[in-house]
Amino acid sequence: MAKTPPQTLVEETAEELVTFLRNGGINERELTSTLDFTDLAINEFRRLKRIHFVLSDPVIKFVNSLPRNVRRIKTETTRSRDVMRGEVEGKIDWGETTKLRNSQSYGDRTLFVCETPYSEYDIPENLVLKQLLAVIYETITDDVARIDYAWRTERWDDSLINDLTRVVERNVHINRIRNADTIDLRQRDLNAARQSRRALYREAYELYSRYDRLMANEFSNEAVQQLLTETLVDPDNDPTLFELFCVFKLIRVLRTEYDELQIQPVQNGGEAIARMESSRREISVYTDNTGTLTLREMIDDVTPPLPPYLQRARQVIDAHQRAANEAFGTEPGRELYQGRPDIIVEIYDTTDGTKQLDRLLLGEIKYTDQTQTASRGLKQLLEYMTYAREQDDGTTYFVETDVNLDGLLFVDTLEATQPSRKDLTIVTTDDLRGESILSSSFYPPS
Repeated sequence: MAKTPPQTLVEETAEELVTFLRNGGINERELTSTLDFTDLAINEFRRLKRIHFVLSDPVIKFVNSLPRNVRRIKTETTRSRDVMRGEVEGKIDWGETTKLRNSQSYGDRTLFVCETPYSEYDIPENLVLKQLLAVIYETITDDVARIDYAWRTERWDDSLINDLTRVVERNVHINRIRNADTIDLRQRDLNAARQSRRALYREAYELYSRYDRLMANEFSNEAVQQLLTETLVDPDNDPTLFELFCVFKLIRVLRTEYDELQIQPVQNGGEAIARMESSRREISVYTDNTGTLTLREMIDDVTPPLPPYLQRARQVIDAHQRAANEAFGTEPGRELYQGRPDIIVEIYDTTDGTKQLDRLLLGEIKYTDQTQTASRGLKQLLEYMTYAREQDDGTTYFVETDVNLDGLLFVDTLEATQPSRKDLTIVTTDDLRGESILSSSFYPPS
């Protein structure tokens, strides 16, 4: 069976993502880390949204036509009234000239008040255009131009960036509009651009309004949703897209199973990507993060005498430390094992006023329809379940406690029979779209 097309994953993931963004239930810092496909180490959601904005098709189309359209930029002709001595420029205002001579220098026939026509560029439509260009130009030069991926040049090639630079930095008409830093757009400015007869200004209004809604987190807006769908994740990284798909679908399933749960705001200082709670439960969801767990085994923690295999493993670790220190000046760790699940869901019981971990879900995600890849993921999942411990305690393995520990292997369209052990479940894309992804034994009765 063929893998789910990336575009299908994008559409469904964007739909789920918008739901959580709209409710403020997603940790923006963690989400930024997940959606940052630029390799620029971006940690600000606002900055990432600007990048997504300039990568969208309408912005690229607008910039492509910009060099041609700014030739017909709109101005308004007005007149300045200037006092001149001994020379005349423009039309003499004899009434004002007579008043001036009578009030300041009686009889001085060298004084003139002249009206000089000039083109006014600081009109409402141009202010909207200048502000939009500033947003696009700053984002391109500060961030997008530094992205070294083929998909970047497919959207923003060097020629298009150069065209934008010439317009913003050298176009005489654009430079006569006041600096964007001094512009504070008012509603009447936006209305003027929206109602303009010129497509340049109408498009500038549409794009700036879309940008403004995006930055204001108005995720219910259809245009904002479309923008997120178009630029959701790295076009060359389908596994990351599938991870997002699984994470958000799993959160939806949890809310369905525990119907009393409400999405809660997650502070950016926390590590959970999402948090939900009710009067009886609290759930935290982590991605690419160990949450409150530790999944690490140190060679020095193994009680001697070591069996031959571990003796050789220790020799390798000792030799690696010495060689790495000599070669690179680094100090490698002494781990026998270290793991990090793709998804961790911690479900706490809060019925008696305390917070007790009741259920722990560990997930491994494989965007595959191949049994070999899925089998490798299954082994990783079993390792997580075997080695998972509490960070604070660090000595007790969850498999040895009363905590309900379950493993989820997320695959795409692979056909498989569920393992006989009840704490292990294989979840397909179609399962994630359903009302329940797991057997009734997985979830405790409400």
